[in-house]
Amino acid sequence: MEQVDQWINRARDGSRPGMMDKQDIPRETLDRISRLDSMNSWIVDVIRPYFGRRILEVGCGIGNLTGAFLGGDLLVSIDIRDEYVETVRRRFSGGPTRFESLNLDIEADSVDKLTAYDFDTAICLNVLEHIRDDGKALTRIIQVLQPGGRLLLLVPALKALYGTLDIYVEHHRRYGRREIVRKLEHAGFSVEHIFFMHFAGAFGWWLNSRILKSRILPENQIGLYDRLVPLFRWAEERMHPPVGLSLVAVGRKPG
Repeated sequence: MEQVDQWINRARDGSRPGMMDKQDIPRETLDRISRLDSMNSWIVDVIRPYFGRRILEVGCGIGNLTGAFLGGDLLVSIDIRDEYVETVRRRFSGGPTRFESLNLDIEADSVDKLTAYDFDTAICLNVLEHIRDDGKALTRIIQVLQPGGRLLLLVPALKALYGTLDIYVEHHRRYGRREIVRKLEHAGFSVEHIFFMHFAGAFGWWLNSRILKSRILPENQIGLYDRLVPLFRWAEERMHPPVGLSLVAVGRKPG
């Protein structure tokens, strides 16, 4: 019985000894996700057909996906944490694409400075759930897009999965399909596409977040998931799962 308890405690703390400080979990989670090459490539490939030439990245974090958005005329990455803004500035400045990183809170700060960039694309991946007033954030994003511009959105799906993993990475919510459509439309977007992805990942999240009460994604499990991504991707491209760990939506500004 003692061995079982030890296994559960290791799972809760991500297979690392000792108790990880709560304030370290969001950054450590980003570091772990940065090593998931197959999963990150899958996400980028799903939204790549909708890339424009002048892109706003809302919530860049430490730049796990930022490099994939270079190649157009302009990329502006924003975040609310100075350390993240400086990290992506060091990593991605100096290339052929004009790149800027700004400390800006899309919910609270004025977006007047962003309107001058004339963005045709906004990308917001696993960020909206961290924003308390997500409706206000969506309204501000549509303000900085040129007419006909698109928002490429990825959010955590299925409210029933909400648990400790969400709490410790500071998620305010998970989303249902109808809810995200309603919020996009209320902000002024027309929804061109919406679909679930990461069907198999939903089971792992449920196990760790609802049953084991884990504080952080276990490295060994997400490493295994990443190795299996080619199989999951092949299956989802053919079967289009009715549920999944994530929801992807493409919203368009009228005009």
